[in-house]
Amino acid sequence: ELKGQDKMKPGKNGIIEKLSSSSINEIYKLIRKILNKAVTWGYLETNPVNKIKAPNIDKKEKETYTRKELLQILEYLKQEDVITEATYNIAICAGLRRSEILGLHLDDLDLVNGNIYIKRDAVWDDELKMVVEKETKTKDSVRKVPIPLFCCEAIYECIKLRERIIHRFEKKYFNYIAPDNIFLSKFGKIMHPDTISSKWTKFCDKYDEL
Repeated sequence: ELKGQDKMKPGKNGIIEKLSSSSINEIYKLIRKILNKAVTWGYLETNPVNKIKAPNIDKKEKETYTRKELLQILEYLKQEDVITEATYNIAICAGLRRSEILGLHLDDLDLVNGNIYIKRDAVWDDELKMVVEKETKTKDSVRKVPIPLFCCEAIYECIKLRERIIHRFEKKYFNYIAPDNIFLSKFGKIMHPDTISSKWTKFCDKYDEL
């Protein structure tokens, strides 16, 4: 039934599309997770979903930006706030995942020589209801990545803003201890991974050609 079901909201073109195979797969995983918890709590003896094959995901060729488009994005980013500019400069220039960007600490930066060191991920923990840091998935994920001067400058401006944010929270809360992470939320904690995604969506909506 889900394969023929419409999405709840229309897309940018105003057309309501069918649920994607990846969305259906996520629904399957959610149901399985819920019933696994029911088994843990003793409401069920077994999880019937475990006997059902997961829905296949249609593999689509990923679209990538051209060199010209990336240069245009970098120009647009100069008009944004320093956190947005630094975040997506790192994503573009270093090719990091959002969890790797948020896992960056001050001592992971070598802005003099134009290098950043990826050592950890910052991810949302559903059980703890907070962002936690974890080791990278593989040993190869721990690496040094060179970045250009303009990216270093954007990060430097972000760090200066970070210091002002920390100072504000230290004045307001005597027991406040700032995380070592570069990117902080408006509450002075490690930024939520979804913030990067939602900001990117708003950024793309602002510039229609993206």
